[in-house]
Amino acid sequence: MQSRGILLAIAGFAASAIAAAVPASAIDTTSPNVTVTVYPDGLPKELIPTEGSSGSVEKRANAGVYLCTDSYFTGYCVHIVQPQFVCINLSGDLNDKVSSVGPDSPYYCLFYGAFNCDDSESHFGTFSPGYNDLSTLGYNDKISSYICHPN
Repeated sequence: MQSRGILLAIAGFAASAIAAAVPASAIDTTSPNVTVTVYPDGLPKELIPTEGSSGSVEKRANAGVYLCTDSYFTGYCVHIVQPQFVCINLSGDLNDKVSSVGPDSPYYCLFYGAFNCDDSESHFGTFSPGYNDLSTLGYNDKISSYICHPN
């Protein structure tokens, strides 16, 4: 799998508060806790989130989300799977470059314009299938972090 230097800074979630961010260099993306799949030429058609696509409904400890640099899940895309209730900071290849988002079902994700899931620059939330064109919300190229939890 191609690696494009995706560095994720994870902040822990405890007692309804987000803890300090872990340095990106401390994250082991080969561990079962965080996985990153890169799609440099957009998502394959069968992976594009659509209304009514439920995916697996079994209870899982991890949440996943698709992020793409162009609308309609094209351009450079990744699928990041991380523990639920964990804030993910986007690195240079995605920070302020995302144009479409799609959480895995049955998760709800909040996307922030600031790092560390800080609401200082507002946020929006979505269930699957997400948004294929963030310009309709005024969030095109404005996402810096996100957090997901079960529906």
